[in-house]
Amino acid sequence: MNQFFQKNILYDDLMHICTDGASTMTGICIGVATQLKKKNPFILEHHCISHKLALAAKDAAKQVEEFKPYEKLYIIFIVIFHEVQNI
Repeated sequence: MNQFFQKNILYDDLMHICTDGASTMTGICIGVATQLKKKNPFILEHHCISHKLALAAKDAAKQVEEFKPYEKLYIIFIVIFHEVQNI
């Protein structure tokens, strides 16, 4: 995190953090969001809606037949997204 702020980005300039919800990011003691809030208590945080949707659909695919192709489609989407970023 310190390397990020060596780029002359000020804690006061940060307004929001969006995470995957992992404890590394949101942990109450040493999570990234918690550390940022210690520096700037006005930072808002939330669990990324796209990540929530992916987790929900993955769970649904285990129980609902129509969702079974979802995981393959999601993987294809991620691969295409990363390829487009490299263009």
